[in-house]
Order: sequence, then structure tokens, then C-alpha cells
Amino acid sequence: MKTKILMAAILLLLGNYTSKAQGLSGLFGQQAKKRKIMIAQIAALAVYDRQQVAGYQIDDNGLKEAYAHKDDEFAAHTAYYQSLEEINQSTGADGKKKQLLKLQAQVNQVFSSEVSWQENHRELRRDELVYLKKVADGMREKCATDITEMQGLTSRGKLRMTDAERLERLDKLVSAMKDKYAFALSFTGKCRKLATARAGQRKDQDNLKKLYGH
Repeated sequence: MKTKILMAAILLLLGNYTSKAQGLSGLFGQQAKKRKIMIAQIAALAVYDRQQVAGYQIDDNGLKEAYAHKDDEFAAHTAYYQSLEEINQSTGADGKKKQLLKLQAQVNQVFSSEVSWQENHRELRRDELVYLKKVADGMREKCATDITEMQGLTSRGKLRMTDAERLERLDKLVSAMKDKYAFALSFTGKCRKLATARAGQRKDQDNLKKLYGH
């Protein structure tokens, strides 16, 4: 806009100089020379104006390219973080999920069976049976906590982790669940052994009573 105003002013001055030249024939040669200089200046200003327009277009295109580049970078980062939330089925996560669920079911079954057996045979004292049930409930809660974590690891959009990190954590959960299952077998086995020993002892006492008539 400033360039256009300047050009208009120069054209106005050029008109004034032309009018004076017509009234002063003695100065015609001098005015003609000045007019040529002004025309050259106008031409130079026109070139400058075109360069300014071209420069603006270059700057504008540059900004657009920079903005597009920014969007590309943002999209790349977004895609990366979204990939961390995705579950790659080829990593074996689904198999570990099934393994964990199976182990949880086995732990629960071991304790449920033992509590039911002990309640029917009544060889454990009351406080011992209460303790058995308390341990069983505690192990069920621990297993449920592991399963909750497993669900977060195997559900889309829950946690941002690489496949390697996800599998490492799942492996730790499987190992911990195996330990719980081993403990369940060991602990209930000891409970059963104690109850069986008491039943055998009582049977021996009954046999002795019958043998000696007491």
C-alpha cells in the first residue's frame, strides 16, 4: 500500500513538471531530462513492488510449509504414542493372558476344594479352619490384583508401553501367579496332611479301645 501511494505521488509530481515545461519553453530540455529520470525511478519502483510481492509469496509459502511440517511431526509423535497403547497380538500377549486366567482359576479351585473338604471332615480346630479361610481369601485377592493389572496390559488404550515392556511385565505376572499356585498346593497339602494324621490317630485310638475293651 505504501508503495502504491508513493508511485501516485511521483506521477502527480511528474504531471506538474510537465505543465511547467509547456509554459517555459526555455527550460524544456531540462524538464525532459528530469522526466526521463522520474520515469526510470517509477520503473525501478515497479520492479521493487513486484519483488516485494514475490518475496511475500515466498515467505507465505515458507510459513505454510513450516506449518505443514509441524503437523507432520505432531502426527508422527501422536502415532508413536498411540502405538504404545495398541496391543500387538503377534507378541504372545493373548497367550499369557489365558495362562494367567487359568492359573487364577486353579488357585481358587485348590482353596475352595480344601475348605470344603475340611468343613466336611471336621478334623481341624475352629481357629485352624478360620485361618485356612483367611489365607484362601488373601490369595484370591492377590490373584484378582494380578488379573486387574493383566487386563490393563492387554487392553487397548490403558497403558503406554512398548511390546517388550508389556511382555516383560506379563512374564512377571505369570511368574508371580505360578508362585501363588505353588503356595496354594503346598499350604492346602499341609492342611490335608494334618487333618488326615488326626483322623488316623483317632482311628488308632478307637482300635485300641476296642482291643482292650475300654
